[in-house]
Amino acid sequence: MTQPEIRVEEILKQVGLLEEITKQHGLLTGMVRVARSQGNMDKDTLIYRLAMMFYHAKRLTKQPLISALEDPGAIYLHALDNPRLQAIIMEMSERYRAVPVVELVKTFMCFLMAAYIVEITS
Repeated sequence: MTQPEIRVEEILKQVGLLEEITKQHGLLTGMVRVARSQGNMDKDTLIYRLAMMFYHAKRLTKQPLISALEDPGAIYLHALDNPRLQAIIMEMSERYRAVPVVELVKTFMCFLMAAYIVEITS
């Protein structure tokens, strides 16, 4: 039996990240536009760089770009309310056993946010 499709926007809303992305919309979409204007970067590279910027922002600038990422445990708990999202996280957890679940969740959410922002600025 195939799992029902789950949309990125739904995931971000459920875990409490969409509201923060919306608040930072101008900054985030501006960053994507600047990155695109500086060269011929393909979409995957752009998503990767944006995701890593989210992940490492606090370490680099002393301020998180998306403050909700500072509590990946809370994001994880929200994710458990959705059986499909819970299954995705559990699959990742089994595949990458050496990585703590909260770090997997944080990384996964960084990539989802990056893909979402790149997509809405296309």
